[in-house]
Amino acid sequence: MSEEHRPSVAILGSGPNVMAARDWPEHPFDKLVVINNAWQVRHDWDDLVFPYDFPPERQPTNLKPRQRLIGEAEFVPVQNQYGGFVYAGATMAFTTAYWVTRRRSHSRQRCRL
Repeated sequence: MSEEHRPSVAILGSGPNVMAARDWPEHPFDKLVVINNAWQVRHDWDDLVFPYDFPPERQPTNLKPRQRLIGEAEFVPVQNQYGGFVYAGATMAFTTAYWVTRRRSHSRQRCRL
């Protein structure tokens, strides 16, 4: 019996403890999602989630083909599905977790078709 692969996703915030992630092995997760300045900690991230007021000069300028910038146009509709910022929380950690959860559920549905 083979075990089904369950994709793993890590979310890195931009708090001081994120620096420990520099010592992790290369590509330890299927997806690495970073918030705000955490993109600067590791080069192997996949998605950078940031709010409207994240300064352009702090955003990466050279993206690898697999890397994407995720702004409010993508995460606000998902946040609203979970009750909006009032009920689901306004921190970028919660917002990013909801976005990842919704994205993963859509990916699984597409695979089943």
